[in-house]
Amino acid sequence: MISQASEALLGSIYGEDNDQIIEVVVKEDENRFEIRLLNYGEGLGWYVQKTLPIDSNQAEALVKILSKTNN
Repeated sequence: MISQASEALLGSIYGEDNDQIIEVVVKEDENRFEIRLLNYGEGLGWYVQKTLPIDSNQAEALVKILSKTNN
C-alpha cells in the first residue's frame, strides 16, 4: 500500500502578471516544507512547474534572510 503524506498549504503569492503562483506547503508526515512554482497554461489550468523541498532548518534560515531585506 502506498501512503500519501499529509500536507497543508501555508500561503500563496501571485506574480505580477497573475500567471504564476508561489505556494508554500508543509508536508506534515515528513516534517519538511516545499516551495512550489505554479504556472497557468491555457487549456491546462494551474500546474506545478518546479518544486523545492526544504527542511525546517533551511526554512528558518530563509525566514531570517528575508526578514533582513525588510529593514
